[in-house]
Amino acid sequence: MKILGAGAALLAAAGLVWAVQGKPINDTCPVKGGTPIKPGITAVYKGKTVGLCCGNCKGQFESNPEKFVSNIPGLAGPQPRTGVASEAEALKDGKAGSKPVVLLFGDAGGKTKLFSEMLGDPSLDESFGNVLFASVTFDKNGEDAKKYKVTSAPTLLILDPRGEAPKELKKITSGGPAAVKTAIAAAIKSMAK
Repeated sequence: MKILGAGAALLAAAGLVWAVQGKPINDTCPVKGGTPIKPGITAVYKGKTVGLCCGNCKGQFESNPEKFVSNIPGLAGPQPRTGVASEAEALKDGKAGSKPVVLLFGDAGGKTKLFSEMLGDPSLDESFGNVLFASVTFDKNGEDAKKYKVTSAPTLLILDPRGEAPKELKKITSGGPAAVKTAIAAAIKSMAK
């Protein structure tokens, strides 16, 4: 009886792990092409659950996901970055760790979506590893927009959080990954002085 109960608990826990991991975003294995995925064989890539057809494909995918993401609709190309939960949390953590804070003021428009995807460019991974990042909903009459003098979305704001009030280091409203990388590098350098 104890063995049956333990087995049921193990199966329930396995089901819970699968449920927490989420439903795969794909129907076919990105490693083998058109082969259908099998339930329970998944990997996580940038917060998304990817289904695979077998353990061998799972191992290949996990060892080099970048090689296969172009085979998954919705994952090809840069993905929007995720950051800390709020502007306040980013400022608090940035101050404690002496890291620049990067705030993206965005709205539901297409320009914000494109800008956000541009920030997901893999060439920015190292740069974003050295800052605290948060997204802020842009509202031209909102307290945050007024405080930082943000007049449109998308706007990327790079701040030094160490003083009594955060100091603006750079405001970016357009440009590509190279401009963002340069601005972050300059912010890190200025905070090191």
